[in-house]
Amino acid sequence: MLFWEDELRRYFPDANIDDLSDFDRTAAETFYIALDGGPPFGQEEFDAYNEQHDANFMEIEISEDETMATLLFLKYPKGGQGQSLYVEETPFLPEHESFAEQAHRFMQHNGLKHLSLANLAEETTLDGQTVSVYYKHFTQASDDPLYAPKAGCVE
Repeated sequence: MLFWEDELRRYFPDANIDDLSDFDRTAAETFYIALDGGPPFGQEEFDAYNEQHDANFMEIEISEDETMATLLFLKYPKGGQGQSLYVEETPFLPEHESFAEQAHRFMQHNGLKHLSLANLAEETTLDGQTVSVYYKHFTQASDDPLYAPKAGCVE
């Protein structure tokens, strides 16, 4: 059995990787990779760090039922106490482009199809109901079966 966190650590050996998977609510494994050397999102040091610095992460979600994955870049603005979140498909800073390239190599090597935000919003069916690709293959915890992540600010 492949353990995705171990595989990610092979590709990002010097980065803080946080496994945020919630198997009670999702059909995917979710990882945040800290891009600026800050603490993992799930540690209590995060709030203190984020008071003084923008916190930039790369999020990789890997579907448990299909060979597909998402790749998003997240920014929690300095002083926002993790309450504001900006989401994009490309890195916020040029120095993070190498992380994106390495993530694409990780997906290619592991046979994972990269789905864009547009792909995630496409409609499909699940048990006769119209749902988003994201809802079907990544999380069925949302009350909205057409939910899919979007770029921009999430508060």
